Formats: sequence, C-alpha cells, structure tokens
Amino acid sequence: MRRNCMALRRVATALLVAGLITAQTAQAQVTLNFVNADIDQVARAIGAATGKTIIVDPRVK
Repeated sequence: MRRNCMALRRVATALLVAGLITAQTAQAQVTLNFVNADIDQVARAIGAATGKTIIVDPRVK
C-alpha cells in the first residue's frame, strides 16, 4: 500500500512538472494595435488570442 502511494506521488509530480514546462513554452508575446477600432473587433481579437469567448453588452460603445 505504501509503495503504491509513493509511486502515485512520483507520477503526480512528474505530470505537474511536465505541465509547468509545457505552460512556460506555450506562451507567446503579442503586440496589439487597435487605433480607431470598434470594441467588437477588439473583443473578437482578444478572445481569439486567449481562446475565450468575450461577450460585449450592446450598450457598450
């Protein structure tokens, strides 16, 4: 039982380290330039870059 717990801890630690390394290498630097851009265009661009859906209230201008 103790042997299985130690093995599980080692696997979990290895997965955590692999995730951290992957997250660090996946970051990219982006420069944004939205001169006179519509807020919907900005929201779409930010959403595409982050992989998130951004909903802009129609009252926002």
